[in-house]
Amino acid sequence: MFIDSLEAKSNLRIVARERGKIVHQRDVHNIVPDVGRQWLSELIVGESAAYITQMGPGIGSTTQTNSYVDVAPFDDYPVVGAKSQTDTDPAITSLERPVRVSGADGPIVGTDVWLKSVSAPTHPTTSSTRLTCIFTELEVSYGSYSTVPISELGLFTSDKNPNNPNEWLAAYDSFDPIPKSSAIELEVRWTLIF
Repeated sequence: MFIDSLEAKSNLRIVARERGKIVHQRDVHNIVPDVGRQWLSELIVGESAAYITQMGPGIGSTTQTNSYVDVAPFDDYPVVGAKSQTDTDPAITSLERPVRVSGADGPIVGTDVWLKSVSAPTHPTTSSTRLTCIFTELEVSYGSYSTVPISELGLFTSDKNPNNPNEWLAAYDSFDPIPKSSAIELEVRWTLIF
């Protein structure tokens, strides 16, 4: 008996550097939620022309339980849930609490940027694609918020609006918080494996 299947997996590496020195690192496995699976199936049959081109950070998920929550800019961000999302629930549709990549310090304004373009994809093997995004020291950190505890990330397609915080995910992961300040650069390498 011959069994063949197509399975989409991915691995995520997040490296936080301060003045070039690694201060935090996470190696995790994420999920492709139901909305991402629908997009992928539409892409394969030509019903979608959108590709994964963007990444967005968040401060939500069940992993967001440490003291960083007390200093997080929750008041300025949409409250979608109460630290309830996991990276095992395929029914999730968006980041639980997206954070701005850049924008005003204070209340949300229409010119805030919520998603950042990833670099051109590379192909480490014939069955994998790697997307890389670097959030610089000046991104995802705002004047009065000295620390933004990033604990979730999402991949998004090219038809998403970078100025909209509530876009649907192509892929998602949550992890123990990484304190992002204006001294920290985050490098995210997301490898999709088929």
